Amino acid sequence: MSEVTQISSQQTEPRLCSESSVPRFSHFGSQVALTFMTNLFLSGIGLVTGSLTARLLGPAGRGELASIQVWGAFVATIALCGLSDAVIYFSSRDPAQTGRYWMSSTYCSFLCGVPILLLGNWCVPHMLIGQSKAVITILPLYTTVFFFSSALISLSLGAVRGTGSFFVWNTLRVLPQTGWAVVVVYAFVFRQVDVPILVTWFLVSYVVATFIIVGVMLRRVSVPFSLNVGLWPHLVRYGLPSVTGNIPGQLMQSGRIAQLFMAVVLDPTAVGLLAVGVALGDAIRMLPAAIASVVFPRVAAVQTEQQHTELARGTRLTVLLTGIAAAGAIVTCPLIVPLLFGQDFQAAVPVAMLMAVGGSLEGLKMVLGGGIRGLGRPSVILSSEFTAVVTTAVALVIFLPLWGVTGAALALTVGNLPAVLMLIRSVKDITSYSSRALLQPTAADLRLVLASTLRGWSMMRATVVKPL
Repeated sequence: MSEVTQISSQQTEPRLCSESSVPRFSHFGSQVALTFMTNLFLSGIGLVTGSLTARLLGPAGRGELASIQVWGAFVATIALCGLSDAVIYFSSRDPAQTGRYWMSSTYCSFLCGVPILLLGNWCVPHMLIGQSKAVITILPLYTTVFFFSSALISLSLGAVRGTGSFFVWNTLRVLPQTGWAVVVVYAFVFRQVDVPILVTWFLVSYVVATFIIVGVMLRRVSVPFSLNVGLWPHLVRYGLPSVTGNIPGQLMQSGRIAQLFMAVVLDPTAVGLLAVGVALGDAIRMLPAAIASVVFPRVAAVQTEQQHTELARGTRLTVLLTGIAAAGAIVTCPLIVPLLFGQDFQAAVPVAMLMAVGGSLEGLKMVLGGGIRGLGRPSVILSSEFTAVVTTAVALVIFLPLWGVTGAALALTVGNLPAVLMLIRSVKDITSYSSRALLQPTAADLRLVLASTLRGWSMMRATVVKPL
């Protein structure tokens, strides 16, 4: 039985539009390939910006920047109350009502999020006792602007993704990262090495990206400007369990829990080393992030038996692709880290190698979680993510004093394992599939990967060449 209570009114009830969902979600492989290539592009931008900021700021300055970004994003994620997931879910089930879901979620997110934002702006600076005055001063501004912009961006991208417009969604989501890349390149060329200056110009670029993304969404979706208060309880009923599961998930993602912890108790240099290691380890998550992005709305859009099939295919592909990627990352990390970030970051090599393994586990967790959200059961994720956070926190207490930054990476890797096992157990209970059916790749999966890669490459090449 779905956790999402249906709205009693005929006018506002989210409907499962099985007929319309077929053309919208008919090319799983193409959508995954296109999303992966976009993730690859974003990862490339991330490596470039990470390398340039590391060389500009050094370990200490890179740690200050990471502290601002991680804590600001953490507060903004909580304040959004999971409503972006609610927009994806309900828009996938009833695309004709996407505009109403978007507008209702926007009003609701601002109403619920502002008190959380104010509380976060008051609490966080008091916690970061080991950080510089520049970090404490700029953080409230960063968090405030980032919350309002990221809320509009997340809800707008969720509306586009929920309707199955994966090409538009992938195109729009590169804008914020591209703006940040422009800022970093400018700073590198003109040697603007002050952290507050970088943060300020990032916020400017982020606001510009917000206007563009919202504008494109409004051109594609008819949005009524009524409050639609009747939808709020149902959006929040889905969103709160989702964000409750997302909070520990966000803490685990990209090693945030370790960075948050180290930002409080250690000097910025240690945070900077971890940020560099995580940047390379995060490359593993491109593949499962692409699969999870497609699995969530596809599972929500189809009938029960097909939901289970879509979820199982996604998990098998994740095991296949992340296994290959992790092996490659472990082999190449000793060469890539000093080459990209400089010899000052040589100590980040073991961190990156461990994060390759942790990224694989985290990627499988993302896909399993995306499938469970598509089934309308976001609260199932909470127990697994909470277990991951507790396990990681205990491991940090043990490993950090013993092995420093490398111990933090090991704690992140260990922490993801019990969460993955719990999610696998939950999916098996929901679908009645065996572990083998969920996790062991088949020959058909390998053929799908090859065919989808070729199809996605053709789509991207046509997109670039056709305008010329």
